[in-house]
Amino acid sequence: TAKRVVADLIQYGKVHRGTINGKLIQLTSQIAKYAGLSVSSGLLVSELDASSNAEKAGLKAGTQAVQYGNRYNYTTIYLGGDVIVAVDGTSITSFADYYSLLESKRPGDKVVLTVQRGKKQEKITVTLDD
Repeated sequence: TAKRVVADLIQYGKVHRGTINGKLIQLTSQIAKYAGLSVSSGLLVSELDASSNAEKAGLKAGTQAVQYGNRYNYTTIYLGGDVIVAVDGTSITSFADYYSLLESKRPGDKVVLTVQRGKKQEKITVTLDD
């Protein structure tokens, strides 16, 4: 990782990686059960930036606001969005998987997301944002 990012750090002062601009939530069995999802792992698309490439490509964010957390820390998440289950054909179950698969991707690169939408899977090609 260090070898891959050092050039960006020297040139820009930060690392330029491709990403999906929005709020993704790592599914837990509790969230999946509560939301009535047909999958129990992956990344739930809770919110997307309005001008993001992911939204333009057809990725769907959630619309049903719910409070999630423990008795000390709550956050609002939005259910009903797509669940990302694979990137470029490789399954993902966690943020670690997601970040690992996007580690070498740059802004402007295209990835094929496999998403669970309701009871069926769809493939969406997304150009990654900065």
